[in-house]
Amino acid sequence: MENKNNIPGLFDIANNYFLLFYAVPCYLMYASLTSIMFLKNTLTFFLPLAGVVSIVGPLYLLNLRSPKTFKDQFALYFPPPQSLILPVIITASAIIPLEAFSVIFQKNLVNNTDYISFLVTIKSKGLPAYILIGVHLVVVAPLSEELLFRGYIQRILQRNMSATIAVILAGLIFGIAHLNILIIPSATVMGMLFGYLMIRTGSLIVPTLGHAIFNAFSFTMLSLSTVEELQSKDVQYPDWRLVLISMLVFVIATAIFESKRGRKKEGGDI
Repeated sequence: MENKNNIPGLFDIANNYFLLFYAVPCYLMYASLTSIMFLKNTLTFFLPLAGVVSIVGPLYLLNLRSPKTFKDQFALYFPPPQSLILPVIITASAIIPLEAFSVIFQKNLVNNTDYISFLVTIKSKGLPAYILIGVHLVVVAPLSEELLFRGYIQRILQRNMSATIAVILAGLIFGIAHLNILIIPSATVMGMLFGYLMIRTGSLIVPTLGHAIFNAFSFTMLSLSTVEELQSKDVQYPDWRLVLISMLVFVIATAIFESKRGRKKEGGDI
């Protein structure tokens, strides 16, 4: 869908290096605003606006120079509902194995007290702020972050390298952008999964939905955890049987997805 109706888009008429440079202040502003709003109770009401102000707005303004609409440029197409079943299963089945992968770093590499304090702070803000944080994590953050990392950065990289390498690099950038050793490894793999879904479906809605599922799971687990459990250093691995079952479902669902998609490619060799 990169060149729908053969209309040149933003990535055709603008210098790729300028476009990548433009992504840096967008993310820095997004990270700064979300950090401030998470930590300041009086500003939490505006938290869902962080992604709009820092990412969606700037990308929309930039795209005004393009003949393509914002929807076409960033592949904001809603696939048929039945075509979302396998991507949802693939995404959901990856959650538990990635949780186990993340625990490796939590148990053996680092004890990040700042991150734990951050999680405790989120829990102690009260119900109204908690609802707004949920809206941000499950709705606004997935859309804005997928716009930036998959709809923008990954597709710029695709113009200069194979789709496989573009997915890997965009996933790595996505992981590093989380700026926390406890999150970077699993976020990197998660970003690569989202990039794969973007390539395979040609729709940014699919990885956005997957991102929302991941965040909803994490937010639910946070909601169900006590402060004592969050502060405990004895982090437990998920049940190994659940991990194996999830991995099996992931492999089967991905194989079926591949067989249905054939070897259709958007712009490379993935």
